Amino acid sequence: MIFEKLFKKKAPKELVFKSNEAAFQYACKFLDNSLVAKKAVTALVEDVSVNDENEQAFKVRVANKDGGKRLVSYSLRAIEGINRGDLVLWGCDVPIEPLPIGFVLAKVEPTLNLETGEWKIAS
Repeated sequence: MIFEKLFKKKAPKELVFKSNEAAFQYACKFLDNSLVAKKAVTALVEDVSVNDENEQAFKVRVANKDGGKRLVSYSLRAIEGINRGDLVLWGCDVPIEPLPIGFVLAKVEPTLNLETGEWKIAS
């Protein structure tokens, strides 16, 4: 009994990835990335631009089993500090194929909570 307590390993509560790309690849392979209205999925930012009306536009790769689907997206509000290569949550608004409509919701860190299945929101 004493030895069981000493040598029993505790399961980790979170996965911390070495890079945003590694976290994205994990999301593609293991997470539920179904495009359903009002659901957030993992995405990787490939480009960021600002239009004449000061709205942010993003080229993102939304996680799926094929390694990602490239889409152009916007944010509902200004999100500071999002750059190429960042990991974000992309919210599906209208899941119409081949080009679903959605928005960048938040920047996240490459840290996945294994109990909740949620990414850590970047501060």
